[in-house]
Formats: sequence, structure tokens, C-alpha cells
Amino acid sequence: MSLPEQRAKWRVLSSQHKYFQYQRKIQSKMSISQTLLLRVRRRQEIWKSGSSFKERNLVKRVSVDLTPCEKLLDRDVRKLAAILSKCIYITQIDLDFGRCKDVLDGGLWKLGSSFKKCKSLEHLTFKLWGCSSITEKGLGKLSKAISSLTHLKSLHLNLGYCKQLNDEGAKKLSWPLKRMKMLKQVYFDLSRCKLITEAGWLSFGQNLSRLCLHDVALGLVATKQLSDEALKGLVQLWSKNAFLKKLYLNLADCDQITNEGVINLSDSLKNLSNLQQLHFNLEWCKKISNEGVESLSNSLQSLRSISKITIELMSCSLIGESAFVALGQALATKNNLGQIYLSFTDCKSIGNESLEKFMQTISQNTVSIQEIILHVERTSITDKTCRKLEKAWDKPATKLKLCT
Repeated sequence: MSLPEQRAKWRVLSSQHKYFQYQRKIQSKMSISQTLLLRVRRRQEIWKSGSSFKERNLVKRVSVDLTPCEKLLDRDVRKLAAILSKCIYITQIDLDFGRCKDVLDGGLWKLGSSFKKCKSLEHLTFKLWGCSSITEKGLGKLSKAISSLTHLKSLHLNLGYCKQLNDEGAKKLSWPLKRMKMLKQVYFDLSRCKLITEAGWLSFGQNLSRLCLHDVALGLVATKQLSDEALKGLVQLWSKNAFLKKLYLNLADCDQITNEGVINLSDSLKNLSNLQQLHFNLEWCKKISNEGVESLSNSLQSLRSISKITIELMSCSLIGESAFVALGQALATKNNLGQIYLSFTDCKSIGNESLEKFMQTISQNTVSIQEIILHVERTSITDKTCRKLEKAWDKPATKLKLCT
């Protein structure tokens, strides 16, 4: 090939390379224009960001992190609401107001009003943890605004450490949401909301029980007022929902819960024939004993479609061998079960013999099980026994991990 031909070929290749670079640049600009991520460190940045929102009225996803801006004022929230109201084609909003203590009910109401204009909104994440100035009035207005979003499929509300949230707040939060027919996934974090009593949890569970949900997650860490009777009212949220596929419940350090509460939880599983994933966190619930865990084991029989189970019972010191073995027997009967995660850390009554019985029982069902993770730290089980059982495990299709 002559020199002029080589140069002509390089020109063509160079032009093609530039064209592909240009195409990539255009595609990256398109993806950026549809997603706007904003991390606000100082409150003045909200006012400066207004122009960028206005220029991008075709934005489909907005994520705003305000956690570094603890001195956020209520008028700043109103400004953000005015900006969001211009994004009429938005489908996903993620707002994090964590620890913004000066956010008031008025700002919350304005934000709710801005959501009303987002008719295409499908996913909403709103984190208000530690916003201690918010009362039931602001929460009621926010919930009413959310209920007007006819296309909303997923709702994530984090209200942990909201000290003024009471029974009326729980009722006003849940009452408008019961009309949302398209809503399929909910996550509520109400950890350490100390003013909510049995009446509040009962109305919360009853109101939301009318929804046809596929995915339910509740975070109630260290909610000291949550009693067995309150839990009985709360489980109404999912107990009659035959369409439920995922259930996550975090009751860690709810020290008022006894065996009666766990029995109420167990009874709520009987109609969940389509449930695929179950996660119960009962760590530090020190009043739970063998009776409660055995009732939970019996209720697992009705879960025909279950594929993943996570049960955390760390520091439940009253749990012994009979509960441990009963759980193993229940899990051995599940033909579709793929993953098992159990935590019995600090349960001193569980020893080597208990573990051997458990492993002997569970080994009868390894057709579908792909992974077994068992935490038995600081129990009476020795490290030597765990390593021996892991070595003797002759099921190559199932991964076994015993943590001591």
C-alpha cells in the first residue's frame, strides 16, 4: 500500500473514531440530563441550584442529599419544593433530610404540594430521620399529598427518631395511603418513636391492610413501647395479603416483646402462601424463649414458596436446644428454599450437641439449598466442632459457613 493510500485510510479511521467519540458524548449527556444528583453542604447551594433544575424540565430522577446541611431552614425547604414542582416528568425522587432539626410542618406541606404536580412519579424515598420538629400536622399533609400520586409503586419513608410523632401522627400517616391501588412496595422506619402506643400501631396496621402489597419492610428498632398487643395490631398490615412476596421486620432491642408477641408474628404468616423472602430481626429481645421460636418454626410450614430465610436472635439468652433443633426441622421440609441465614450469637444455652442435631436435620434437604450461614459466636459451641462439621459436609452444591 502506497503512502498516500495509507494516509487516506488513517483519515477515514480517524474520522470514524471522532464520530464514535461524539456519539458517546451525546449518550452520556442524555443520561445526565435525565438524572440529577445533588449533595447540599451549605443551605445557600439550594438557591444556586434552582437554575440547573429549570433548564432540565425533562429530568426523570432527582436525588438530593441534605444530611451535611444540619442548619437547613424551613424557607430553604420551601425553595426546594418550588424547584421540584418544575420537574413535571419526574419518575423517581430521593430526598434525605436526616438530622435537619429546623425543618417544620410548613416546609413539609410545601414539599407535599410539589409532589402533586409530579403525576408520573413511581418511586419516592423520603428520609426525615432525626427531624425532631415535625409533628402529626405536617405528616398528615405530606401523606395526603402522597396519596394523590396515582402511579406511585414504591414508597420509602424514614421517620426514625422523630420525637413528636404520636398516635395521631401514625393514624394521619396511614389513613390517606390506604387508597393507593398502584402501591406495591413500602418501607417505613419508625425506630425510637416513643410516643406511639398500642392504639397508634393498631390504626397503622388496620389502615394499610387494605393495600395489595408485594413487598413490606418495617424498621422498629428500640421502640420500647411496642408491646405484644401492639404487635398484634401491627401484623394486620400483611397477615391477610396472599400476594405478599417479601417481608422484612426489624424489632431489634424491642424489649417488651415476649413469646406471645412472637406467636402473633407466627400466626400472621399462615396465609402468606406466595411469600418468597422472610427476614425477622429479633436481636436483644431477651424475653423470647424456646416457646416463641418453636411457634415460629411451626408457622414456616405454610410458606410453600419461600426461597430465602433470615432470622436473627442474637442475645436472646433464653433460647436453647429445643428451639434450635425445631427450626432446623422446619427448614428441612422446604423444597424451594435456597438461602438460610441464622444468628444465635450470645445464646449460651446452645452447645455442640445442639449444632450436630441441627446439621443432621438440615442435611436431609440440600436439593434446593445453595447457602447456609450460621452465626454461633459466644455460644457453648466450640470452634473445633464447627471446623469438624464443615469438613464432614459432603454436599458440594450447598455452601456451608459456621461463624464462631
